[in-house]
Amino acid sequence: MGRSEPRWATATRGIAVLATAYVTVGLLWTLSEPGYSRTRAAFFALLAVLALVGGVGAVLDDSRLLVGGGAGLFLLGFWQAALWIFLLPAAFVLLFAGMLTWEFPESERTAA
Repeated sequence: MGRSEPRWATATRGIAVLATAYVTVGLLWTLSEPGYSRTRAAFFALLAVLALVGGVGAVLDDSRLLVGGGAGLFLLGFWQAALWIFLLPAAFVLLFAGMLTWEFPESERTAA
């Protein structure tokens, strides 16, 4: 990483990785309860993949993956009230981290 970046960008990405771990642990804990079906397991796997996409975006410093993972978690998790405690906070953290670390091309930047 040849470029210098502010400390808050590194902290933001670290918090996004923690949010990904929070979702994954929460989904595994919920899935361990009795009475789940294959459909539920597949849905949980999809949610875990979306969280991992956001985590990979944080590690690779790719804001598009952060925003994509956060938006996917929000859209798929919004109607799952039982999982809100895991999905919505992590979705907001991933979206916020993606927006904070988003870099615009030079042509779109305004001179201050």
